[in-house]
Amino acid sequence: MTARLALSAAAVACLAAGCGGGGSAATSQTGDSARSPAPRRAAAPARLVARRPCRAIAHFDCATLVVPLDHSGGAPGRLRLRVAIQRTTKDPRGVLVALTGGPGQPGVPFVPRIRTRLGRALRGYRLVMLDQRGTGAHALRCPALQRAMGSSDLTVPPANAVTRCAAEIGPARRYFTTADTVGDLDALRAVLAPGRSASTASRTAPMSPSAMRSPTPTERLASCSTPSFRTTTSIR
Repeated sequence: MTARLALSAAAVACLAAGCGGGGSAATSQTGDSARSPAPRRAAAPARLVARRPCRAIAHFDCATLVVPLDHSGGAPGRLRLRVAIQRTTKDPRGVLVALTGGPGQPGVPFVPRIRTRLGRALRGYRLVMLDQRGTGAHALRCPALQRAMGSSDLTVPPANAVTRCAAEIGPARRYFTTADTVGDLDALRAVLAPGRSASTASRTAPMSPSAMRSPTPTERLASCSTPSFRTTTSIR
């Protein structure tokens, strides 16, 4: 339940902020002349590290996906996302990334349930699950907002709780959005199956239109529900 509630704060924060990855710096001016903004450095590529057999999940390796906080390279920082990767040589159909819902649920602990639910549909795929940014061991936490939301995904939060959450997370809150998660998925695909497409099964935000417009080489998208969010408070 803690993980589920943790990203209730993140989801409200990101969606209220417009779900955009950080904006570009404004150009400063002195007198009549304008000073050009400094060029951005390219974000360092993602890396998969510490891969070893999962302790509690048979036939899966657990690893850490190290990704940029800001995929555009405009802000420094890295995030470490836990990943579970099925060990199989029978994956002619490629990688299938299953995304949990909630919002706020991590992915790795749900591997056994997903394997059971999908069953025969997984034949020919290598199943991969990850803790999306803002969830899992490094989940965003806003106690006041989480108490106000309870276990609901749709409760309209008090404005003061949203504002307080924004202050607690700080400026990095703008990088916990659907677009950033899509960037993480693209990075995961690139390190697991370079040059190949991936299939994605989801029930939450990364299946939104902004995700489907992404250039990520995704072969198939499968969704079992349509997300609905309501918020009236900006936390930018």
